Amino acid sequence: MSFGILAVLNRVETAPAVLAAAASLAGRIPGARLDLLHVRHDVMEDFLASEEVMTRARRQELEAISEGRSAALRQIVARWHGMPAASLREITGRTAAIIVAESAGAALVVVGRAAPLHYEDARQAIHAALLETGRPMLLVPASPAPSAQLGRHVAVAWKPDAPAERLLTAALPILRAAERVSILIAEETGAPPPPPHFLLDELDRAGVPHAVLRWAAAAQEVGPGLLREAHAAGADMLALGAYSRSRLLERIFGGATQHMLDAADLPVLMMH
Repeated sequence: MSFGILAVLNRVETAPAVLAAAASLAGRIPGARLDLLHVRHDVMEDFLASEEVMTRARRQELEAISEGRSAALRQIVARWHGMPAASLREITGRTAAIIVAESAGAALVVVGRAAPLHYEDARQAIHAALLETGRPMLLVPASPAPSAQLGRHVAVAWKPDAPAERLLTAALPILRAAERVSILIAEETGAPPPPPHFLLDELDRAGVPHAVLRWAAAAQEVGPGLLREAHAAGADMLALGAYSRSRLLERIFGGATQHMLDAADLPVLMMH
């Protein structure tokens, strides 16, 4: 079965990194297919009649901004030489609804993280990809750009629960294609959790070297600690999924773990 990757080009500043990350993974996974999507912003989507009057001049101004962004993205794709078979699909409408619809045939959605995360369409793209598509989402920082060998060494943040198991099951093609996998287990209070034996068995069958790395996690330092441990292991990607819906919403839109989205300097693979 083909492993479909949907690369969402929602911001000009993150598009090159998203293309690089998506192409790198597609090149590692046998039979992978890469589709490029740009959701052209509907200028009326965020319009509130109680707050402003949408004059013809104002609408033309907003449409010009939207066209400028679309033209810039088309130029970026035209200059890109990652996968000649991949073409850009441009659709105007509501960001979340279109990403959900277009991800139906994908196994992975790749989204860029605008920094700081104050662009409304960027927030909508991340929210839809993570919470509404039912697919793993790879969140890519704009800088530094992922290397051409992204996915060689994947760090997996493990905590036994259903979201983590769903993520690892969905991400098995990525993990089997890796050259090394490091499993990061945070030791907090109580008995330390066991490693994911089902994943270790899969990696053994695929011949992928792996290591279980335990680390002491401070109460308010899980986000920075995971990034630190992933870098210390030499990983180029961090995968995590051990969060409930409420915790995921907190991670994306506020709370103590906002650090992960604001400061992650390597691609992060997540799934609800």
